Amino acid sequence: MEKDKQVLHLWQTFEAVYIPMNVDDIQRKEMKRSFFSGAHSLFLHMVTTLDPDHEPTVEDLDKMSGIHDELKAYAQACVEGRE
Repeated sequence: MEKDKQVLHLWQTFEAVYIPMNVDDIQRKEMKRSFFSGAHSLFLHMVTTLDPDHEPTVEDLDKMSGIHDELKAYAQACVEGRE
């Protein structure tokens, strides 16, 4: 995977799994913008809240674990039709 195309790769995977083939181009574009906006927001949150001068702390790792758990739960809710 190209270093500068990681979010695009994630989008393509998301698109293939969650977006129906019959979605029109406008909705697909809006969903892609929302996906990238969410990725950007999460990235900024991580960059601004983790201590840049030190190795990750237990609190940093807990924060990342919490984000991971939250995203997994949301994905499962989508699969089950609850979101």
